[in-house]
Amino acid sequence: MPFTPEMAERRFGYGLSPQIVPPSSVAQMLSGLQGADVMAQAYPILGFRHIQDQIVYVRRFSRYARKNPETEAGQAAEQKAKLARRALFHDRQRWTVAALQRQIGTRHAFRERLIAFWADHFTARGKSGLLRAAAPAYLEEALRPHVSGKFADLLRACVTHPLMLHYLDQNTSAGPNSRAAQRPDRQRGLNENLAREVLELHTLGVGGPYTQNDVHELAKLLTGLAGTRDYSFKFRRNMAEPGAEIVLGRSYDGPPGLAPIHAVLTDLALHPATAAHIARKLAVHFVSDTPPPDLIEDLQETYLGSGGDLMTCYAALLHHPASWTTHAPNIRPPDEFVGAALRAMAVKPEMMEALRPAQIRRLLLTPMRLMGQAWQQPAGPDGWPEDDGAWITPQGIAARLDWAVNTPAQLRPDLQIPATLCMMHSARTRRLMWSLPPALQRPARMRLVWCSALRRFKGGDLMTHAPLSRRQMLTRSGLIGCSLAASPLWTPLSLANAPWQGRLVVIILRGGMDGLDVVRPTGDPAFAALRPTLAKGDAPLDLDGYFALHPALRDLMPLWHREELGFVHAVSTPYRDKRSHFDGQDLLEAGTQDLAGAGRDGWLNRLMQFLPQVEAETAYGIGQEPLTLLDGAAPVANWTPDAALHLSPQALRLAEQIMKSDPQMYAALMEAQLLSGAQPGAGSGKKGPAHIEIAKFAGDRLRGPARIAAFSLNGWDTHRAQARTLPRSLAQLSDVILTLKQDLGAAVWGQTALVALTEFGRTARENGTGGTDHGTAGLMVMAGGAIRGGRVFGSWPGLGEQALYQQRDLMPTDDVRASLAWIMRGMTGLPVSTLQERVFPGLEMGPDPELMR
Repeated sequence: MPFTPEMAERRFGYGLSPQIVPPSSVAQMLSGLQGADVMAQAYPILGFRHIQDQIVYVRRFSRYARKNPETEAGQAAEQKAKLARRALFHDRQRWTVAALQRQIGTRHAFRERLIAFWADHFTARGKSGLLRAAAPAYLEEALRPHVSGKFADLLRACVTHPLMLHYLDQNTSAGPNSRAAQRPDRQRGLNENLAREVLELHTLGVGGPYTQNDVHELAKLLTGLAGTRDYSFKFRRNMAEPGAEIVLGRSYDGPPGLAPIHAVLTDLALHPATAAHIARKLAVHFVSDTPPPDLIEDLQETYLGSGGDLMTCYAALLHHPASWTTHAPNIRPPDEFVGAALRAMAVKPEMMEALRPAQIRRLLLTPMRLMGQAWQQPAGPDGWPEDDGAWITPQGIAARLDWAVNTPAQLRPDLQIPATLCMMHSARTRRLMWSLPPALQRPARMRLVWCSALRRFKGGDLMTHAPLSRRQMLTRSGLIGCSLAASPLWTPLSLANAPWQGRLVVIILRGGMDGLDVVRPTGDPAFAALRPTLAKGDAPLDLDGYFALHPALRDLMPLWHREELGFVHAVSTPYRDKRSHFDGQDLLEAGTQDLAGAGRDGWLNRLMQFLPQVEAETAYGIGQEPLTLLDGAAPVANWTPDAALHLSPQALRLAEQIMKSDPQMYAALMEAQLLSGAQPGAGSGKKGPAHIEIAKFAGDRLRGPARIAAFSLNGWDTHRAQARTLPRSLAQLSDVILTLKQDLGAAVWGQTALVALTEFGRTARENGTGGTDHGTAGLMVMAGGAIRGGRVFGSWPGLGEQALYQQRDLMPTDDVRASLAWIMRGMTGLPVSTLQERVFPGLEMGPDPELMR
């Protein structure tokens, strides 16, 4: 299939608009990247200087108010600071509208899509205070001007931007031998966070040819990159590591300054592994989740041959036949879906500009969050997932349908679907939409616009892509068998004769929990010296005379005394050395021996395949976060408690008719319809914090026929200020455990085993920014009446210099999979051979540690 204007707008832009003529050629698409940035001029977003000015303004008045709290002038100053904070966050909401207006009105939509692509690649956001409003300003000045230039220039601009330095904890990173680190009055030291993400995410890729030593050397080379108190960029020579650093075998020497940093970034930008990483990301984003190998090879060769010239790469992408022939009905992520829908409706600029802050939240920001994507706030530096499965979930489809049914009339009350737009869909779809009763025709036409925005699909019809097999539908949709008795697609099963009554809760603690801080080996003579600041300042709770519990888990001590709380220390997966969150989590959830065996299915799903009478309601994946440990052939239900489906019977009928030939969507719709009304507290008003609602939902399901619940908790990556950030995460974990205990009731809690796992532990030594870096061995948390608690399990290796793994990490002495396997055996009675060979292939379980009662 050759170039078509419609395909150009759908696959490489934000879809069709009734008011904008699509590009007529690849040459026109490319020329739109090099001309004046008309949309940035029409809908301006202020740069980072505006954020800095507001920070200075707020700090000045806040400081005066703190010094004069009882005076009229002090109270007036506090009011000025409060209004300034509110104004900045209103600015951020206006910038959201401006970004959407660019998507609605642009004649060069490929430019806006590329900006979104690179914004995800170079994810950075404010973590606290007024900097939470800074992401749009960062994109406007660091990324947008370089989107059509050299990748090396784009890399330098983003990596050295004050927001990136703040986001990845670079501001306080000091070389071990720098002048700043030698000051006795302040503890300063190295932080590896920025260096690791530059190698893993920005350049070489997670599987790239670098080692932990390269991460460490690059971290030393990047020292000096910092900011002032108002977050202006500044190179601080007193924090820079003197001498040469060797990264990927090349030495970077010379006086401390930006020159060696720019040199290493340029070399990384031109590395063949970077070319392969960028080529694959472009192909996956714009063409298919599984792009043709020859497209990736062509892009990689073009990148290397052009010295990383992005315009040349874009031309190679657009001229490759796969860009126009590959049948890949990729679903748009929520922010792109909303932009495409607004474009299809041709929402007028004056309507967008008239939106008040509360309307922006209600009509745009909150719906996108419920669809699974908070605007410019990805959970981690790896940005948003590309895989369609991350977005085709019951909660995501429920939120999209709810928005599509209820929002268009508020933004375009006069909306009529132009015939030109309708003709770009199949005759079958047009007949469906136009043959409905008169009372449904106007909302039906609004739904047609919604269909135009849903997918970056080939051929222009939601209904034409290949259906899924029954097995795929069971696996990917997670429909609930016993709740779908009325559905012709499903025959329900009964769990009345389930052979096991135990309940299993699996919590993934994403980010790398510091087990040495959670369960502290205070009896180890080396511990205090390794943690001079983290080991003091609070009062840990003695567990057994050798180990002590972090005080943030104080409320769990009654469980410890009742032997319903326990820990397994010094455990890890087989993953070693690179210490990547992404590889570490993949291996943790796959349950395999190495990454070569990861990615096909997850260990929890494989477990279910060997249990009789398993149906979708047996296991729940809860929350927005994808859980690959539940991927596989066994059916699983997925839901997040903050999603609900509010459709009239007519709108639901329309949605069912539109989606009936799209099994993946139809299955998600059916599950959303059922779970929206079935979840506890549905329609009961305001809900509590997300982690509490997840625990309540899990408790409600586990009191019924469900046997397994899995979800994740973020916030465990503590590179900086760990004494402040870790207690917040631990408090959430404590809340979840206690909420589950209360909601399950004594009888079910007595049959429950809860395990909380993390991808790796953290360094034995604290770093120079009050935190810890990625390590190896960590901690597994256990709770519930079915576990044998009141003790710390595991073979403790000690913390002496020679006992540490690679002289930096707690030495792993046990495979965390063995602990999991023995818990699974205690709950289900599965043979050791099945657990070792099929559920956790390559595992040797060893002797029974007696983790279960």
